[in-house]
Amino acid sequence: MQDFSVETRQAILLAMKANAGIIGLVPAARIFPAFVPGVPIFPFMRMGPPAAVPFSASCLNGQSLLIAIHCWAKGGDENAAAINKAVMALFGGASDRDSGYALDIGAGAEAYLYISGAQILQDPDETSAYHGIVDCQIDVLA
Repeated sequence: MQDFSVETRQAILLAMKANAGIIGLVPAARIFPAFVPGVPIFPFMRMGPPAAVPFSASCLNGQSLLIAIHCWAKGGDENAAAINKAVMALFGGASDRDSGYALDIGAGAEAYLYISGAQILQDPDETSAYHGIVDCQIDVLA
């Protein structure tokens, strides 16, 4: 069974870096795949590592991926909330297959992203920083 986690994460990253609502809050150069190099400059974003569950049926194969999109912002929880809101506005709108956001991952596969939740936490290491999380499920059909 093929793993689509790399292609899926790249498609999410490209979509966020091309979205005016997101880059109006976080410069594209501070939107990272997973690893944040050096000391981060606020605000910034990154994706958590994916969890993948393969599935198979008589007519298709695929996998469900769970990926969290993280953001950090200073100045109050409303700044992290604004970034979360921009992520949810990008990916929360229906584009196909029962209200999922269609991701272009190539490889002859279809991928649909669904927002499954969001939250804001105060960062324990930075008292003036807040950590936003948007949880996503991506269904990949091959």
